[in-house]
Amino acid sequence: MKTAEKKLPRKTAVHRKAHTNKPSAASDAVVAPPQDETSEIVQPDLALTESVKIKPDENNVVIRMYNIGFGDCFLLLIPTSGGSKKVLIDCGVHSSGRNPHSSLKQVIENLMRDISDDEDENKKRIDLLIATHRHQDHVSGFADKAWKDVEVGEVWMPWTENFDDPEAVKILKKQSTAGKKLHDALTLMLSKPSFGFTPEKLAQIQTVKDFTENSLSNAKAMDTLHHGFRGGDDIQRRYLPDKDGKFKKIKSDLLPGVTVHILGPSRDEEVIRDMEPGANEQWLRLIGEMGNDLKVLNPFHADWSEAIEKADLSIFAPNPNAAKSLKADFEKINNLGDGAELNLATQLEKAVNGTSLMLMFQIEHAHLLFPGDAQNGTWKSVLQDEESRSLLFKTNFYKIGHHGSHNATPKEFVFDILQPKFKAMASVYPVAAWQFIPKAELMAALRERDGEVVRSDAALADFPDPEDFTRTAFFVETKVPIHPSGAADDTDTDE
Repeated sequence: MKTAEKKLPRKTAVHRKAHTNKPSAASDAVVAPPQDETSEIVQPDLALTESVKIKPDENNVVIRMYNIGFGDCFLLLIPTSGGSKKVLIDCGVHSSGRNPHSSLKQVIENLMRDISDDEDENKKRIDLLIATHRHQDHVSGFADKAWKDVEVGEVWMPWTENFDDPEAVKILKKQSTAGKKLHDALTLMLSKPSFGFTPEKLAQIQTVKDFTENSLSNAKAMDTLHHGFRGGDDIQRRYLPDKDGKFKKIKSDLLPGVTVHILGPSRDEEVIRDMEPGANEQWLRLIGEMGNDLKVLNPFHADWSEAIEKADLSIFAPNPNAAKSLKADFEKINNLGDGAELNLATQLEKAVNGTSLMLMFQIEHAHLLFPGDAQNGTWKSVLQDEESRSLLFKTNFYKIGHHGSHNATPKEFVFDILQPKFKAMASVYPVAAWQFIPKAELMAALRERDGEVVRSDAALADFPDPEDFTRTAFFVETKVPIHPSGAADDTDTDE
């Protein structure tokens, strides 16, 4: 480990032995080690405030993961025949997972230094800038005014960001509308005493509201991605993959010798359906109506309420359908805040994640997999495609999907496809509401596959960072060789 660290005592051998159980590829669940992935960490020395500028390497892809908090920001320096090329993948942090030791502003300042010209620090350039999807924790950094002076070769986004594609516009409109309606409903629930929620329930609703903010339009950041940077609308923007699959594999003059495989998001109808959030319009409408009523929602005596639940409501509404509807409305009011809001927020989160770009960078021997926050639909499509599946076997660097969540790294990929001696990075930060992110079972399974695995915020006492990783308070960095064992490679990059 190339950094000054504050190390905690190692665990005993008896405890460490529990980590040697290897999961079976056929098992129904990943074997869980007796550990909490957020406990017993080795913090980098926070006095180490200097963030050293990233340096190119002619034999390795240099990968820098910024310690941005609960979000993603990765800078790649790729050696090519045209010199070292810079690729930026995402730049954002969730409002509930900010890192107080490495703020978004600090990350952007360090990033601006890293992309500046060695001879003229005022000249800043990124050859390829990628926004995997529009979630706050992947794009919020692009709202910063610093980007207006950055020269960008190309911008890549998922096909769902193409405003000239009717299908994309339809999906985007549904997601944005659902996010705004849900956020407004939760704000109303928190602000009106008429709902009569307990303090505990209000705290739960606030957590869901914070969760939902990730899926709002993030308009300022998205405007930068669509129209900003130095050059504005003259910059080429690609929305991938296109309808006919023409750009499933891209070789760009910007990155000579590099092939980028576009694995997702899929355009299959089944996957597209997952991109459309479930809209419980009745629930949202009920919230709006009740928020306008300053009376307590359930003003009836408990005995009377119980009688209503048991009563034959046909005496109030002779029409059987009307009676059924009346009873259903009463139950909705009586059970308001019973978790429907979390269900809607989860559906929305999944829908936006379904639009995420999933990319494989191929630079001779190096195969770098960046799946963004792609979830089950995209992964299923990739694993069922023979060509894409065979490509996954070559993965020697993996950006752990969706911050190490349970729904973004299939067991089939970990146990049946991923080969030993790979490197993996998870961009994470502890958030009380998401205590199982990153998922301990996943992180342990990746290590059991003989992978070198690190997380952005800190190292575990039981799993110190491997020797060829460098950590400061602001980033974690590693290198992936482009030649096997340092020798020249005859790999055909157009396979």
